[in-house]
Amino acid sequence: MRMILVTVGTQLGFDRLIKIVDTIAIDFPTYRFIAQIGNGDYLPLNIDYKRSYDRDEFDTLFKEADAIVAHAGMGSIISAIESNKPIFIMPRELKFNEHRNDHQLHTFEKFQGLEGCYGFSDEYSLKTLLVELDLLEAGSINNENINFCHQLIRLIDSL
Repeated sequence: MRMILVTVGTQLGFDRLIKIVDTIAIDFPTYRFIAQIGNGDYLPLNIDYKRSYDRDEFDTLFKEADAIVAHAGMGSIISAIESNKPIFIMPRELKFNEHRNDHQLHTFEKFQGLEGCYGFSDEYSLKTLLVELDLLEAGSINNENINFCHQLIRLIDSL
């Protein structure tokens, strides 16, 4: 059975992302979805979840996961690249009152298409990624990815 770890980070909930995963989970009976949902209002019906996992438990889940579904947060992206896991990212957006600015949208735009990093914006695009999971490359630590991460961190810090 495939295991997909879903994380919205540790600071904010991200109901839009959790609803998408919860909705499509029923279409993937051979996948186990485990989510860290933060302090969001939406409680999933079709996936296993906790609001927050302790560090050791989360690290274990991360290692066991076949892929990561996450907000467009640098911590999740870099961890997936370092762990050689494909990551599917969706940005929190200001227009949905999900964050105080659109820095995650900028991260999404910069990282989408980087080796192992795949963007999605709706149920259909995430379903497509999950169907093609066996064909997708995972991120890897190489000088190009590391340099790109450092450049992007500097860019985000300047916003």
